Amino acid sequence: MYIERLGCEFDDFFAARHGAWTLDLNTVFASEREDWIQGLLLAGLGYAIVPEFMQLPPGLVKRPLDRPQVSREVAIITLRGKQLSPAALMFVRLAKNNRWHSVPLAPAE
Repeated sequence: MYIERLGCEFDDFFAARHGAWTLDLNTVFASEREDWIQGLLLAGLGYAIVPEFMQLPPGLVKRPLDRPQVSREVAIITLRGKQLSPAALMFVRLAKNNRWHSVPLAPAE
């Protein structure tokens, strides 16, 4: 029984590939509220697909999704001609130097 996270940026991605999955997405509840979703999961009422690095409360177990492969493009957008604060400059520098493609998968708990 699938518990859907409304507003997930990958909804269209998953919907387009639903036919290739071995999962039966029998949606029993949907919400934009992460705390409600997590409460239902803690009660054992279903499963959900969540971002890899989302912090979960104790008691929830995260397992890696093998298929379909999911990726995202990250962009930093600034206003041309506007001087960035030192903190924003540091953020942009760190983001540019990060090896995004090589971020390791979190181990299953």
